[in-house]
Amino acid sequence: MMRLLALFTLCRAAKKPDPASKRLVIISGPRTGSSLLIQMLRAHDQVLMHGEPFHEFDVRGSKKDGFDGGIKIEDSVYEQRHSDPLQLLNAITATATKELVGFKLFRKHVPSHKLGEVLQWATHVIWLTREDRLAQYVSICLALKSGSWVQFADEKDTKSELRVRGASLRHARKIGSVVLSDEYFRLWQGAQAEFAAYADGITTLLGVENKAPQILRLSYEADLCHASLRNDTAQRIQAFLGLAPPSKQMRLPLRQGRDDLAMRVSNWDEEFVVEARRQFDEKRCRIEGRRKRKSYAANAPVTKIDGVLGAANALLRGGATESF
Repeated sequence: MMRLLALFTLCRAAKKPDPASKRLVIISGPRTGSSLLIQMLRAHDQVLMHGEPFHEFDVRGSKKDGFDGGIKIEDSVYEQRHSDPLQLLNAITATATKELVGFKLFRKHVPSHKLGEVLQWATHVIWLTREDRLAQYVSICLALKSGSWVQFADEKDTKSELRVRGASLRHARKIGSVVLSDEYFRLWQGAQAEFAAYADGITTLLGVENKAPQILRLSYEADLCHASLRNDTAQRIQAFLGLAPPSKQMRLPLRQGRDDLAMRVSNWDEEFVVEARRQFDEKRCRIEGRRKRKSYAANAPVTKIDGVLGAANALLRGGATESF
C-alpha cells in the first residue's frame, strides 16, 4: 500500500505543468535587443514566445514578429486587438501548447488605458531597457532609413533567409549616416520615460491588490550585447520564470551587429550630441564593473532573482555599449 501511495505521489509530482500556466510580457522598445531576447526564449522547449501580436500592422505572417509555433488567431479577434486586448490575450492563452507563453510589448502597441489589462494577464514581466539612449536613438533612425531592423544571425535561419538578411545589412551599411535632431531626441526620450513611469505605476496599483506580476529588469548592455553574457542571462531568466532545465542544450543566437556611432551620425560634434555622449561616458565604468562581476559569478548558482513584486525605483539604469 505504501509503495502504491509513493508511486501515486511521484506521478503527480512528475505531471507536466498546464499550458500557459506562466504568461510573460516583455516590456521594451525598438533597438533594445528585444528580438534577440525573444530568440533566446524560443530556444527553450517549454516556451512559446510570440513576437509583437499587438503591433500596429498585421505581422502574423512574420517569422520574427508573428505568432510562434504555427499558432493561428481568428481575424475577428486579431482585428480587435487594440480596442479589446483581452480577446487576443485570451486567445493567446487558449492556443498555448507549452508551459510558458508570452510576447513583447512596445509603447505604441496598446492604448495607455488598456495597459493594465495586459499587465494583469501576465504572471511575469521582463523590463528590457537600453542604457545608452543615444545609441538606441541612432539605431532607430538608421533602421527607419534603411528598413533593416534585425541585427543578429540565428542558427535556425535558412540559407535563403541568411542571404536576404546579409543583403539587407549591406544595404543598411550603404545608407551612410543620419542627422540627429535635438528636439526629436528630447521628445523621444520624454515619451519613453513617460511610458515607463506609467507602466511602473500600474504595477504598483496591481501590487496593492496582490495582482502584480513578478518583474525582472534587464538591460541590453549589461545582459545581452556580448555573447559571453547570454548564457548567464539565460540561466537567470530560467530561474526567474521557474522553468525546468531544457531537455537539450539551448542554441542561442550567434552574433549581434556592431557599428561605430561616430561614423553614422553626421552631426556627431554638435553640442546636444556631445552632451548625450558625456552623460553616457560617465556611466561606462559602472557597466564595465557589472560585466566583470558577472564574469566572476558565471558559474555560481542563482541565489537571488533581480525581479521584484510591484514597482521598483531603478527602471532607468546607466550603462554602456559598443554595438547596436
